[in-house]
This record gives sequence, structure tokens and C-alpha cells, in this order.
Amino acid sequence: MTGLARADLVVIGLYLLVLIGVGVYASKKNKNATDYALAGKGLKFPVLLGTLVGTVIGAGATMGNAGKAFNIGYLVLITCLAYFIGYLILAQLAPLLRTKKMTSIPNVLHQRFGSGMQTISSFVILGCVVLMFALQLTAFGVVASTLLKEIGVGYELAVLVGVIVILAYTLIGGLLAVAITDLLQAIILLVGIGVILPIIITIDMGGFGPIFEALKNPPGLNNGNLNWMPYLALIPTFIAVVVIDPGAWQRIAAAEKSEFVKPALYITAGIYLVWSLLIVCLGILVFHLYPSLESSDAAIATLIFNHVPVVAKGLCLAAIMAAIMSTADTVLLIAGTTVSMDIVKGFKPQTTDRALLLIGRVTIIVVALIGVFLALAKIELFTIGVLSYGLLVTGLLIPIMAALYAKKTSSKSALGASIVGIVTFVLAVIIKFAGYHIHIDPALLAIALSAATHFIISRRL
Repeated sequence: MTGLARADLVVIGLYLLVLIGVGVYASKKNKNATDYALAGKGLKFPVLLGTLVGTVIGAGATMGNAGKAFNIGYLVLITCLAYFIGYLILAQLAPLLRTKKMTSIPNVLHQRFGSGMQTISSFVILGCVVLMFALQLTAFGVVASTLLKEIGVGYELAVLVGVIVILAYTLIGGLLAVAITDLLQAIILLVGIGVILPIIITIDMGGFGPIFEALKNPPGLNNGNLNWMPYLALIPTFIAVVVIDPGAWQRIAAAEKSEFVKPALYITAGIYLVWSLLIVCLGILVFHLYPSLESSDAAIATLIFNHVPVVAKGLCLAAIMAAIMSTADTVLLIAGTTVSMDIVKGFKPQTTDRALLLIGRVTIIVVALIGVFLALAKIELFTIGVLSYGLLVTGLLIPIMAALYAKKTSSKSALGASIVGIVTFVLAVIIKFAGYHIHIDPALLAIALSAATHFIISRRL
């Protein structure tokens, strides 16, 4: 079964219109900059849980993990386990963050280290989210143009449509719009890809017997050259990415009640773990059904395109778009609130709400335009992802942990740790991509030197 019916296109079109409608609805709830950035700190439990789940089971956890499973089988579950552990740790950290009444990572660093560290962390986060938005927009362009090519939608047009829709509801509605759309996107993902797709694939393959046989023979199982160590080395970095994720911190601050946060994070961790196992299994099934697939990242889309019937196919394709958008809208909002609330308001506390809203929205537009430029340049997704996550962790992990837990620390030790971490990571990545072999993961090396720098400076003061 191939091709898209008119009914599928209608489903996808309605989905995109609903997202914009949510933005219009949420805009009526925003009365000031805090409402826009943190949904008035009034996210109720279902919306809080939905936005956390919608973000964590985004493009990387769905298409990315399926594609990796197509190539390396169950080995990809190592990184999935790291994310799961990260959310469990974040659940333990959340009460402390609520107690400190933090609104963002730069806000916490400002409380302990002053404006210098607040500014540096703001620019680190801004750089990371610019790269992450470009990654999501590129993924959207690839997926949408592949699925809709029969009606004349090319890569460039797909990128432009994607950025317009994401911009529309994010600009209008702020975090409340992002949170509600994340909830809708999570439901579509869980129903479309989590329920409908597995049922149809099981029927088409002739029942559970053939499914289990395929799953017992994953790619790479008999490959003696398969090296586990690079993936094991990624565990600390991936855990750290979750623990200091600006999007997760923003949602923790936006929860209506503190008691909502830990259960929401625990449930998110559990859903992510189950989702990861399902997606990895689907990726392995694609390896057996379509072994000559040109792009492993198209594994889930290939299953949907060739097996799912009309209307349900449109729902599942909308789910793929939802996976991408649920991350893209989050990083856009982080960019806007970082510049308006953490940089501008940090230097000029007297700035009016109206001015902050304008600055935030202008920032979102600028970041979106940069993302379009990078997406049209078709920069390698892996490279963008490595730089984004690496800069965040190496630049901010040690200062954040010091701000929260260290008794003997200072602004100098935090600044030193941040600078050494970023410089080390960038140099190590350049050396690695130049073809030279490094025996340790660049992010781990940078984190280690960052921690050593903080220890040495703090003990000498």
C-alpha cells in the first residue's frame, strides 16, 4: 500500500490548522511576559505531563532511534537508558529547583555567581537552541518532502511551511501554546505510532511468531567489529543533557503546583523507556522488511507509507511531524525567553512587560530565520546535534552543579569551568573531525577538565 490519498492530506492539513488555533487560544491567556514565558506558572498536571512527554519522544527518540536500530540493533538502547536515568535524577533535583524559585538556568546561576555567569550561560543556551532548531527544521524538511513529493512538495517548500506553522503558534501563544500543542502531539504520537502502527505491522507480518523471529536477529548481532565502548562513553553526556535541559527546567518552573513535578517526571521517564523499546523494535523490523533502505532515518516513515491504510496513514504522518515540532517549538521559546528574561531583564530589570514580549518574539523570528538558513544549507544533522548537546553540557554542567550543591565555590571558578569546558570541547571536536583519533569522547574530556578547573580555582580562593 503506497501513496497518499486526499483524506490523508486533509488529516495533515487539519492537524496543522489545529496547532495555529491553539496558539490563538493561548494568546488570550497571556497578560504579561511571565505568562508568555512560563504560562503564568499555572501548568496543570495533564498539560505538564503532556508537554514533557511530547518533547522527550520527539524526532530524535522516534525517527533517530529507529534509524540507529536499523544499523546497530539493540545497542542504541544504551543511550536510551541514559536518558531514562537522566529523568530520574532530574525528578530528584526538581524540588530543589522549585525551592530556589528558579525560572531558568541563567536565573539560578545569577543567584549564586552574579551577572557574568548569567550572561555567559544565556549565550551558551542561545547558541545551543539555534543549532537544535536548525536540526529539527532540517529533519522536518527531509520528512515532509519525502512523504509529500507526489504532490509537488520539495525540500525548500517543506522547510518554509514548517517554520511558518511553528512560528505562528509559538509567537502567538508562548509556553501555554507550546505545552498544549505538545500534549496534542504526544497523544497523536502515542496513538498513531505507538498503537496503530505496531498492530498493522503485526498483522501484515503474519502474527507474533514472525515478529519475534525477526527481533531475535537484530542487525549487528554477529558483527565482530561492533564496538560498544563509544556508546557506553556517551552515557554520562546524555544523562547530563537531560539533567540540565533548559526546556525541562522551564516546565518545572511553570508547573502550577510543586507536587505535580516529580510524578510528571517519573511518568515521563517510564513512557520514554517503553517508547524507546518499541521504536527500536520497529527499526529492527524495518531492517528485515526493507534491508536495502537507502536512508535509515526513513525507517518509521517507510513502515507508515507502505503498510498503514488511508486516514490512519495521515494520522501517523501527522505524528511524525508532531515528533519534530514538539522539539522545535520548545527550542524557539527557550531562545525568546533567554534573550528577553535572562539577558535583557538581567541588565535592565526595569524593562516593561510589553518590551520584553516584543524582544522575545523578535528573537524567536531571528532564530527561526537562522534556522531556515542552516536548514537550506543542508548541514549534516549529526554534526549539528553533536555541537548543540556538547556545548550545553561542557559549558554549563559543572557551574550548575556547583551553584546548587558546592559549599566552596565562586564566580571565578564557575566562569573558569565554563570557559575551559567549551574551549576543550570545540578543540577536541575540530581535531576529531580533522581525522585524528581521540581515545576519549570530546564531551567527557571537556567535562573532566571543566571540573578540574573549578576545583583548582575554588580551592585557591
